[in-house]
Amino acid sequence: MERVRGAIPLLERLEDHEELARAWHLLALVHGMATRHSESEAAARRLIAEARAAGNHLMETRFTGFLAMAATYGPTPVPRAIERCQGLLATVEGDRRATGQILGGLALLEAMRGNFPEARSLYRRTRALFEEFGMKLRAALTSINSGPVELLAGDPVAAEAELRRDYDALESLGEKNYISTTAALLADALSEQGRDDEAETFTRISQEIAAPDDILTQYLWRCVRGKVLARRGAFEDAEAIVREGLDIIRAAEEPDSQGNALLTLAMVLRAAGREDEAVVAAEEAAELFDRKGSTVSAARVRTFLLGNVTATESEGAAELAAAD
Repeated sequence: MERVRGAIPLLERLEDHEELARAWHLLALVHGMATRHSESEAAARRLIAEARAAGNHLMETRFTGFLAMAATYGPTPVPRAIERCQGLLATVEGDRRATGQILGGLALLEAMRGNFPEARSLYRRTRALFEEFGMKLRAALTSINSGPVELLAGDPVAAEAELRRDYDALESLGEKNYISTTAALLADALSEQGRDDEAETFTRISQEIAAPDDILTQYLWRCVRGKVLARRGAFEDAEAIVREGLDIIRAAEEPDSQGNALLTLAMVLRAAGREDEAVVAAEEAAELFDRKGSTVSAARVRTFLLGNVTATESEGAAELAAAD
């Protein structure tokens, strides 16, 4: 990455906008994969500006998805992130890949604020768009959004259906990158149904496949494994692995993911009889969810603080949101 940064001043002197766009694309990609969403967004804006200066309309629109990803997963509050993504849709008209990426982000954002009918409509439009034009890999990645939408809605059976279909598709394609995230999310859907042996199996699949620097996946499988261990009464091991996941995701610029890790820790601590520590972790989670505008998750934390959610039972997020 340092070599790319070092090349930018030379390319600027040469006014080589095409190559500048490519350089900024690499930086946006690296920052995005590392969950440094503010830096990814800044690099993406430079990429789009340079592509526009080069007259490369395809590149200008194709990589607008970086801006949607930063808005969805980064610190931008949900209402503003939705407005931003809706505005981006108008700029990428005709580019199916970019449109699908933005719609997927919008689906997750709408779910965060409890608008599940719209969220489902959006993720179904995303899948239909990719399938219509034969984008098999892109279609098989839609459950990275639709799975969490259904988990937020309190429907782990629907989440499993979304994720298992895509896991099988990715496996048949021989995909070795995104499948680790799909496996971790599938493990979470199975865990929420109390199917802990199956959930543990998929955490191990995710663990074996995930790249060491895949922050999102590395935190996800650890948190799911921790829930499974807590239900088995292995509280010390459960706490240790969830804290590992929390340490990993704290390095990310993802308040929603950090809140989820903290809530998982709180559940484990409560199950172990350490109520005071559980409350501290849950209150920090609530602060992060409130900051992001994740009202469904914030409602779940408030229910937890009332003593109604433990590591051995969880209620549907839709019901929790309605109780808010």
